[in-house]
Amino acid sequence: MTPVAVRGRGDIAGMLRLPAGAALFDEMELTVHRVTDAASGRAFEPDESAEVLLLGDSFTRVFSDGALGFGASAGFGEHLARQLGARLDVIAISGGSARAVREAVARRASGLSGKRLVIWQISMRDLVGEPEQWARVALPEPSDAPGPGSGGPRPELSVWAEIVAVSRVPADFDYAFCLVVHRYEVLAVLSGELAPGPIWVAHVALDEFEPAPDASLQVGDKLRMTLENVDDHYDLEDTSWVDDTGSGFDIWFPTRLEQDG
Repeated sequence: MTPVAVRGRGDIAGMLRLPAGAALFDEMELTVHRVTDAASGRAFEPDESAEVLLLGDSFTRVFSDGALGFGASAGFGEHLARQLGARLDVIAISGGSARAVREAVARRASGLSGKRLVIWQISMRDLVGEPEQWARVALPEPSDAPGPGSGGPRPELSVWAEIVAVSRVPADFDYAFCLVVHRYEVLAVLSGELAPGPIWVAHVALDEFEPAPDASLQVGDKLRMTLENVDDHYDLEDTSWVDDTGSGFDIWFPTRLEQDG
């Protein structure tokens, strides 16, 4: 381990959207202990194929995600892996330790297959929060399906489709980034293969606390999109999602899109 001095105000200061230079309280100064591989010196990285899975929220992320301002590779996951002496899979979503992390597991084609132990860090506020946060989340049946990105890139899929149902970021959403899931009726498959029926596509709706371009999409809009399966995007697992459309397991992510009109 390597001790590192860090200072910052934490994520609440960002959520308050204070003007530049304004501060309600001084920065904290503390020393974190960065975990690195003894042989290579490289920082800890989660391993989706590990037999142990850690679920958590910003309390798991705070000293792991450098964007939060308190250093990196020094959080709960890193120290847990060090103490276990084993590889560790981590899904940690700010504000999402009750439901969002379970939905992230559900989006994996492999679900909990291959896991021998799940460690679940839950905030007390979630234990006394809204009942819908504890709604049952169905998981894929156990299988030998590969994890995200493990099978290489899939064939490109391009469609022309119309939005038939949308999800919206709640007005009281506290975090800087969020995806929303919309349901589409496919008007034409332009390239690739797709089974008949609706598709669900995740769009960036909020970025650095500001509405993203796709936030204005609405029912009736028609788009031409090049899509990749969300299961190929391991980097999206720690992202906040809103889904009011009942998407289930199979969700797509647009790498290119063009709106008609």
